[in-house]
Amino acid sequence: MTQEADTQPQAKPRRPWGKILWALLAVSIAVPVVATIVGGVTSPPNHGVPEGHLVYMEANHPSEHTSTLREMFSKGPDGQWHMLVSETEPQDVDVGSRDWISMPTVSPDATKVAYYQQNITLQEEVQKLEWQLYVLQIDPATQKVSKPKLVANLSQDKKAQYFGATWTPDSKSLVVLSDGKATSYDSLSGQTKTLAVNLPADARWPSITKDGSLYFQCSGNGKERIARFIAPTVPNTPLQTMITGAAAKVEEQPANPSPAASSAPDKSPEGVKKAMEDYVREPGQGLAEVRSTAIEYTDQWAPITSFAVSRDGSRFAAVPANTTDEIKIGSWDGHDIKTLKVAYGKSIFGGRRVTAVKWSPSGHYVGYSVSKPPVGEDEVFYIDTVTGSVKKLPFRTGRASWDWAP
Repeated sequence: MTQEADTQPQAKPRRPWGKILWALLAVSIAVPVVATIVGGVTSPPNHGVPEGHLVYMEANHPSEHTSTLREMFSKGPDGQWHMLVSETEPQDVDVGSRDWISMPTVSPDATKVAYYQQNITLQEEVQKLEWQLYVLQIDPATQKVSKPKLVANLSQDKKAQYFGATWTPDSKSLVVLSDGKATSYDSLSGQTKTLAVNLPADARWPSITKDGSLYFQCSGNGKERIARFIAPTVPNTPLQTMITGAAAKVEEQPANPSPAASSAPDKSPEGVKKAMEDYVREPGQGLAEVRSTAIEYTDQWAPITSFAVSRDGSRFAAVPANTTDEIKIGSWDGHDIKTLKVAYGKSIFGGRRVTAVKWSPSGHYVGYSVSKPPVGEDEVFYIDTVTGSVKKLPFRTGRASWDWAP
C-alpha cells in the first residue's frame, strides 16, 4: 500500500491564468477611467468660444489607410459647429492611400480658410508623401464653404516639409517658408512670387501682421527664438509693399550671393544703398526677390517652443522652453513682458505641455493647446490676459491643427 501510494502521480498546481486575465482587464478599464477623473477634476471649467470662430481639425493622429478620416469644423460663440471639409481616401482602401489635412489658417477678412493636405501613399512598392495647399471660400455669416481649391502642388515645386502658412493683410495671397525662402501664392490664380531668400534654413511658422511685417520662428545661438524680416529696399519697408509690387523699383543687379543676415538692419546711408543693391528684380517679372540683409532677432523671448503675434503686430505671446505652465505676452522689444500662469489639468501619464498659442481676434484672450499623452491629440484652452482666468473649450484637436478667426 505504501509503495503504491508513493508511485501515484502528484497533481500539478493550477496556474491562475484566469485571475491574471481578469486583473489585466480591470487595469485596462481602470486606467482610462482614473485618467479621465483626474483630468476632469483638475482641469479648468468648460466654456464656449468667447469671440470669433475656432477653426479646428478633429483629433486622431494619421497613420495608414485604416485611420479614421477626420473633419475640419468651425465653432463660434453660439455653440453651433459647422463642418468645413473632410479628409478622403480612395474607394479601394487596399491601395494604402489617404489624405491628411493639417495647419488651417483663416484670412484676416475671415472669408477664406487655407490648409495643407498631405497625400500619403503606403504601399510595398510605393511610399510617398505629397504636400498640397488648398483654400476654401467661407461665408463669415453662415460659415458655408465652397469646394476646396488647389492653390499649389508643393511637391511638384520640389519644396521640403512645411510648418505653417500665413495670409497677407489683404487676404489675397498666402506666404509659406521652406529652405530659407519665403514664397507667396495668389489664392485665386496660384501665381507665385519669391519674396525673400537667404532666410534661416529652419525658418518656420510664419506670421504677417497688419503692417506687413513677417515674423517667424528659427534657431540661433543655440536656442529657439523669434525673428522679424524687413524688406531691405528702404528701412522698415513692410513686406506687404513687396507683395503688391509697390516698392520702389531699383536698377537691375546681378544675383550675387547675399552676405549673412545681420542681427539688425543698417540704416545708415551706406547701409541703405547696400540693401538697395541686394534687392533683385527679375526681367519682365516685376519685383520678385529680396536678398534678406535685414533680419532682426530678439532674445528677450528666447528660448521658446511656440509663439503668436496679434493681428495688429503690437503684442506677442510665447511659450518659454524652460517652463510647462507659463505663457509670456508683451511687445517685440520685451520691455513690458507679462507672465500668464496657464492651467490644463493633470495627467497620470505626465508629459503635458503647451503645443501652440493663438491670439483671439480682439487680443483680449490667448488660446493655447496642450498635449494629452499617451494619445496624439490636444486639448484647447484660453486665458483672459487681464484677469488670468482660464477656460477649457469642449473639443480636442490634432497637433498644429487649429486657428482663431474673426
